[in-house]
Amino acid sequence: MDIVLIVDDNFMTLNALASSLGKGFNKQFKVITANNGREAVQILEKATISLIITDLIMPEMDGFELLAYVNEHFSSIPCFVMSSAYENSEIRNQIPQDILKFYPKPIYPKIVGPEIIEALNSNQNRKKPKGISVISFLLMIEKEERTCLFEASLPNGKKSLFYFKKGILYQAIYENFKGEDAVIAVIAQKKALFKLKPLPANEIPRKINKTLEQLILEAKKQYISPKNTEPAFKTPVPASVPPPVPGNNPLVEKLFLAGKLIPQKKGPTKNVTVTNLSRCEVQFRITTAINIEQGDVSVLEFILDDHGGSIVSKKITITLIQGKTIVAEFSDRDHYDRLGPYIAFNGFTKENLI
Repeated sequence: MDIVLIVDDNFMTLNALASSLGKGFNKQFKVITANNGREAVQILEKATISLIITDLIMPEMDGFELLAYVNEHFSSIPCFVMSSAYENSEIRNQIPQDILKFYPKPIYPKIVGPEIIEALNSNQNRKKPKGISVISFLLMIEKEERTCLFEASLPNGKKSLFYFKKGILYQAIYENFKGEDAVIAVIAQKKALFKLKPLPANEIPRKINKTLEQLILEAKKQYISPKNTEPAFKTPVPASVPPPVPGNNPLVEKLFLAGKLIPQKKGPTKNVTVTNLSRCEVQFRITTAINIEQGDVSVLEFILDDHGGSIVSKKITITLIQGKTIVAEFSDRDHYDRLGPYIAFNGFTKENLI
């Protein structure tokens, strides 16, 4: 028998909905409950769930994090969302069909019950869903007036970051694009994996003035075919960037990233502080004496944010030693493509990044 998992931290709402659905539709599906996203994940790892109904605002692990987890690990499970932010039917119609239903709270069993059965039957007779779209997540964050740093990992291996403040999209970064251009490029993608990241330490200025709805329409006009409504997206060609000049980047004193230097030939691992990054170079400071010379090859590991969410390990060649400050070249120079969004949100300017 199909199992429907209902997730809500409101005890009365959860029990009332589960009880009503259990009594009225016990021949079609079984109902189990969880009080938050963390409990839901524990259930998902043990039981075979056919459909999820979740609230968005919950303690410990909220509905956004739960949906991100389901999108990554159980993308075939249909999801219903209940929230007081979706009372307007026009808003609900803007959400793509990867989130099958949005319900304003309180949710009525007589309405949701038949729609659960329809979704379960439909899911058995069609190809498995391919996860939740970027558009759906962004609109949910906006409508819930969430403040967060939202990461989307795209199928091409690139990452993008969106900074929301009380539901307003302030900034977005994707490859060499920032602001509205980055949003348009990313939301044209069909699928992504998602994470809610710790907020950056510095205040992010608002660089996006259009609403998400306006940007979605622009993306559809630019990249989506009117015949099949499937994205026909190609990564825009960024403006040309001047080539990096090794050894010519000033130290950036406002950013300090904890790290370790692991010599390949001699000496123990040493703690360092990364003070600057560019497309080809890294500068760092050492706190204790180290036996290293110009031309030596080492491995540099550093934490890109204060919460340890992005640990980077890169092979480097030492090019300059000035007291306790060391300049090195990256052996693999594609690090900016993957780490550029994090670097930018941690306080670097465009000039620093090139």
